[in-house]
Amino acid sequence: VRAAEPTRQVLVHGRSTPSVLFLEVDVPVTAMPAELKVIFSRNIDADYAEMLVDEGCKPFVHKDPSNLLQPSVQIEAGSRIRVAISGGSSSSSAVPLSDVVGSSKICSVHSSLALVKRLPERFEGFSCDGCETATMEDIHWSDHAENNSVLFCNDCFAKGPKHNKLKEGDTCSRTSHGELQSPFRAPKDKNLNEARPTQQIY
Repeated sequence: VRAAEPTRQVLVHGRSTPSVLFLEVDVPVTAMPAELKVIFSRNIDADYAEMLVDEGCKPFVHKDPSNLLQPSVQIEAGSRIRVAISGGSSSSSAVPLSDVVGSSKICSVHSSLALVKRLPERFEGFSCDGCETATMEDIHWSDHAENNSVLFCNDCFAKGPKHNKLKEGDTCSRTSHGELQSPFRAPKDKNLNEARPTQQIY
């Protein structure tokens, strides 16, 4: 994964979202659909050219769990793909991607880095009382959290929260929601030396 462009702010429903970073994500040519066709856009330099996915191609999602930063990327009509070439290219007609890449095994898809949902920093250090995970997108609080400090992640809440401190009829009706953030910062990474705030109920 390589940074392709500077970050930029976008507006969603009148609110500014976290900066959007555009990357080039390497995808094996063999993972691309055989029917994928591209059109020449521009020569980047003597070795690489940028191609655009033809309008007639169906959207395709490539998943790579080993890519922790960008585990999936969508390729669709208009997607920009960087390919290795020899001697430049100038064809304006749609051709199969396999005809363009030649013996190259990798092409690079221009893609925005997906934001991740994380809890605000004031909840760092909290963990689910069901599965003990500290990586939570939302927190579901016990109705009596001020007294028992019990909370659950989305998965444990969906399964039906269980804990010996929960009273009968506790619906865990209060929820603290996560926010979309850049995936570059991992506040709960055990390898980061960050101060942990005192737990408080919000």
